[in-house]
Amino acid sequence: MVAAALSEPAGPPVGIPGVVSIRPLSGWVVAGSPSADQAVRVTRGSGNLDTTVFPSGFAEVERLADRYVEVLSGQLSQLSVSKQLSPVRLSSGLRGVRFGYIGVVAGTGTSIEGEVTVVVASGHGVVFDGWAPAGLLSFVRSDIEKMIDQAEFR
Repeated sequence: MVAAALSEPAGPPVGIPGVVSIRPLSGWVVAGSPSADQAVRVTRGSGNLDTTVFPSGFAEVERLADRYVEVLSGQLSQLSVSKQLSPVRLSSGLRGVRFGYIGVVAGTGTSIEGEVTVVVASGHGVVFDGWAPAGLLSFVRSDIEKMIDQAEFR
């Protein structure tokens, strides 16, 4: 019962105006403000959820997933990505894909693991990247997936 109470939305929604917003759960806080490249991060301890909006032009979630792997490869060395995309359906009814990855943060040597969820909504590609240091993602995965599942799209 305590775990359920800790996994409730707390505070106002955050996101990219006019596209997507998420409600941070208890203990999750916004790290900075939305950036010029249409991204926002919420964090709790070592867990992170990055929400990034890509401009129109990505009608297929598979194509956007491939594009995001390119983004990750520019940020991480020794990147390994799951071979298959898993289908997901959010509470809103939107369908998307999900894949996992592991890699090393360039310049720091820190190993991380992540899970990416990709959807296309209202002509925008939306990527949710939940990540944590290697071995710690399992401790925040349910919160991350709940925030993604309950995301609101405009």
